[in-house]
Amino acid sequence: MQKDIKETAKHYVHSNDFKLDLLSLTPLDIMYVWTGPIAAWRVIRMCKLPSFWQLFSLLDNSVSNPYIIRITKTLAYMIYLIHCNSCIYYVLSAWQAFGQIAYRMNNKWYLNKWVYNNQGNAYIRCFYFTTAVATSTGSNPAPTNVVEYIYMTFSWMMGVFVFALLLGQIKNISEVELIVRFEISLKLDSF
Repeated sequence: MQKDIKETAKHYVHSNDFKLDLLSLTPLDIMYVWTGPIAAWRVIRMCKLPSFWQLFSLLDNSVSNPYIIRITKTLAYMIYLIHCNSCIYYVLSAWQAFGQIAYRMNNKWYLNKWVYNNQGNAYIRCFYFTTAVATSTGSNPAPTNVVEYIYMTFSWMMGVFVFALLLGQIKNISEVELIVRFEISLKLDSF
């Protein structure tokens, strides 16, 4: 184990992690001046993802109760999936003019109630809608076209997948914790 700060810094500067960290810190947001607010300029921040995984790996190995860290990691993945799904919902809403374009059904005209209506905080409203869709199959606005049906089906399937994954992870984590406690009690009883 290296304890010299200069040697540690030298090793870090020559590692691929350092290059990825520098790349992720590139201020490409300055491109907004010429191109306008395009989210693609921020994709380079994803280079920090290995650091995120490394953080959870280090925490998992260094704390006395790693089960909380594992559950937190699973919840972070779940929130990230809902975030991505919220972004898709917002794009679909923008594509449909935030519900301002009327559609015809049974010889009557309706405004689309399914899409985000551009009122209130966009992120919170889209995140809430996506969470509601992923966790329930009823009491949501009905889709009005094929794209909305596909999105709703995908969201319901994602919700079932995330829920099953979360329950499975928590079950495995608690089983491992019980096994470890049982083994410790057996060792203590044998003395």
